Amino acid sequence: MASPRLAWSTAYRRTRDGRPVWEIRADDVAGCLRTTRGGSSKQAVVEIGRGAVRVRWMTAREYARLMGAPALRFGDATESQARFALGDAVCVPAVRGSPSAISCRWRAARSRNVGRAC
Repeated sequence: MASPRLAWSTAYRRTRDGRPVWEIRADDVAGCLRTTRGGSSKQAVVEIGRGAVRVRWMTAREYARLMGAPALRFGDATESQARFALGDAVCVPAVRGSPSAISCRWRAARSRNVGRAC
């Protein structure tokens, strides 16, 4: 008998040796958000339960939320173009923290105090 409970996971499809390969995450973390060209991966959501498994591609809005930009607007871009723009991008929280880290390291290097903690 099929379980009435539903569970979701993330997965991504990679191309290896010309063949698509699915990698389903066992944790609650999304895998890599990559551009969909050159054999890279494409992120999906997997729904399991009630005797069925369903897979759908993540939307550009979901990509943006994972990247820390939930209010991002895509203008006239197609869904595919928006996902491509977000793939291989640097997430907003990383960029937000970078200027102060770079500035701190630069100041430390100038003062020849390279080992100092920022």
